[in-house]
Amino acid sequence: MLVNEYARTKYIGEQLSLIYDNSLVVRTNVVGFRGKGPDTFIEWVIRCMEIQEAMSLYYDFYTSSINSKDFARILVDVIHKKTTGVLNISSSEVVNKKDFILELVKEIYGYIPQYKKKPFIVSVKQNDPTLLD
Repeated sequence: MLVNEYARTKYIGEQLSLIYDNSLVVRTNVVGFRGKGPDTFIEWVIRCMEIQEAMSLYYDFYTSSINSKDFARILVDVIHKKTTGVLNISSSEVVNKKDFILELVKEIYGYIPQYKKKPFIVSVKQNDPTLLD
């Protein structure tokens, strides 16, 4: 059973694509920088940090995101090999969005921001008194 309308239409699209010989369905979650247009996930996190806007963190949403450069390299190889069917291209690591954001912030800014345990809300301000449980 599919969990929601997005999953249902995504599944139907994949099945319709696979009707054709030599078709390839790539499943992935790419992270990286776009530089223009709407923020990517990483750009959104950085923007929130820069303007000191709180972020909601999801501890129950897991992903195995892959960075855009590695994804592009793998995809070119897959195309050259004329791979068909359904292919998952991802990182070998699985992490929830909360931990992903906290590690990203630590990597960029050198510290793990404070956050409330439930709901997981990050404050980018050091020693934020609103986060006391």
